[in-house]
Amino acid sequence: MAKVTLKQIAERAGVSINTVSLALRDMPNVNPDTRARICGIAAELGYYAHKSHRTPSKKLGLISTGAHLKDSYFYVAFQKLFLGMAYEHGYQMMVFDHEYWDRDPQALRRWLTESEISGVLILGDMEETLAANIVSCGLPVVAVGTRYHALRVCTYIEDNTEAAYQAVQHLYTHGCRKMGFIGDPMYSTAFGERYDGFRSALRRFGLPCDPQHLLLTPSADDADIPQTIGRALDQVDELPDAFFCANDYLGVGAAKALFLRGVSVPGEVSLVGVDNNPLGKMALPSLTSIDVHCRQQAELSIRKLISFVCGEEYDPLRFLVPTELVQGDSVKQA
Repeated sequence: MAKVTLKQIAERAGVSINTVSLALRDMPNVNPDTRARICGIAAELGYYAHKSHRTPSKKLGLISTGAHLKDSYFYVAFQKLFLGMAYEHGYQMMVFDHEYWDRDPQALRRWLTESEISGVLILGDMEETLAANIVSCGLPVVAVGTRYHALRVCTYIEDNTEAAYQAVQHLYTHGCRKMGFIGDPMYSTAFGERYDGFRSALRRFGLPCDPQHLLLTPSADDADIPQTIGRALDQVDELPDAFFCANDYLGVGAAKALFLRGVSVPGEVSLVGVDNNPLGKMALPSLTSIDVHCRQQAELSIRKLISFVCGEEYDPLRFLVPTELVQGDSVKQA
């Protein structure tokens, strides 16, 4: 059989030889549809038959929503961790918007085979039907930071129930007896679990839950968090001793909203956030926060995915990563 050249593939695909070269080397600056078409033509012409000496594929896919891929606050940091850790383990990682996977599963399977992707990470919340479409492609899948109810998929997420308990316990030991919550429980799996965990922790400590102190409107992608929280605070007759905020971004926003209303943090109202993000450390006062150990989550999920790729039997367990309270200056002394 005559050797198939890049020129033949380029002429068949209607693109330049350089584009073919980039696509077959899995370089990032090629349109995914163009890459898939080129790989399909290469397979059809028998290009890969001449590549039998190649080492086994060491490529992984990272899939997330467009909003998460642009979220500089939290998810971009996770992406960098995944890319770096995959590289440390000898793997390349391709990043995709979830919308690319909303297509026929057979076409996806064919494209994955041609692209030599051997395993997939799903980052953050995603519609379960779309996640099921990804899982149906037959590759090992590990999800990070979410929960699926009908879909059996291996998942890593921080222990958000424990995070809420740690926050309430810390506030309780520092004299707080009236506590509120800031964040939209419907925004994400994590926010919902933190809210439920907060309500549960209040019951365990025998504390009241005043509906006025549950500011459930602000979400993490709100364009002006302090203003949104401020409007909610204006509807509260009497402020609580403390707020547990669904993440540090909301915690910093709450601190500003309270400051603009002449309320001292932590003198009058204490604040605890979640994530232990650098943003909270730079705030004045620095934010007491629950560390969700992003690096550990990334390392554990990468290792688990690679173990599945290397032949370990797939097990759709849900792993909870322990959390840890990190003290700042936003909680008053007992």
